[in-house]
Amino acid sequence: MSNKYDVAVVGLGTAGAIALIAAARLGLSAIGIERLNGMGGTGTVGNIKGYYFGSHGGLYEEINKKAESVRASNQVAPNIDAKLYVLEREAVLAGAQIQYETVVCDVSFYQTVKRVK
Repeated sequence: MSNKYDVAVVGLGTAGAIALIAAARLGLSAIGIERLNGMGGTGTVGNIKGYYFGSHGGLYEEINKKAESVRASNQVAPNIDAKLYVLEREAVLAGAQIQYETVVCDVSFYQTVKRVK
């Protein structure tokens, strides 16, 4: 792969998934790379419900509310699957690229400055 991105998030666990969505929502070209087959880490692929107990507020609370809405509407069940679905949907809607079952071997850096509004 020789594409260029403003942001490459390696590891789409609890923090990486949110970082990917946030970067793409800011208008940056972003790719998320994950060695497993889904986003969310322990809270989804690890099958641990209610894993994140960090600071209140922020993007993760929006994701959790959307996941609960999806689960309640019987589109996906249980909550872990709903959260996995919502994380991926939000990343794609924001314009992020996602590459699952991939390991990073080399990264090239190009010094550029892009201002985000």
